[in-house]
Amino acid sequence: MKTSSRIFLVVPLLLALACNSGQQKSDASAYGQSASAITLTPEEARQIAKEAYTYGYPMVDDYRIQFAYFVAKNNPEYRGPYNMLHSAA
Repeated sequence: MKTSSRIFLVVPLLLALACNSGQQKSDASAYGQSASAITLTPEEARQIAKEAYTYGYPMVDDYRIQFAYFVAKNNPEYRGPYNMLHSAA
C-alpha cells in the first residue's frame, strides 16, 4: 500500500477523534467536570477507530479510484479526463 493511500485511510480516523473530543468537552461542561477529567480508554479508542474506518473507507476508496482513473495520467489505470466518454474493452 502506498504512503498516500495510508494517509487517506487515516483522515477519517482523525476526524472522528476530533469530533468525539469536542463532544466530550461539551459533555464535561454540562456535568460541571473539567475536560481533562474525561479520558478515553484503549477499548473506547479502538471502537472509535473501527467506526471511523467503517464510515470513511468507502468514501476515501472512491476518491482513490477516481484519482487513478481520471487525474493521474502516469497511472496504468488512467481512463481519461472527467466529463469525457471512455471505451474500455
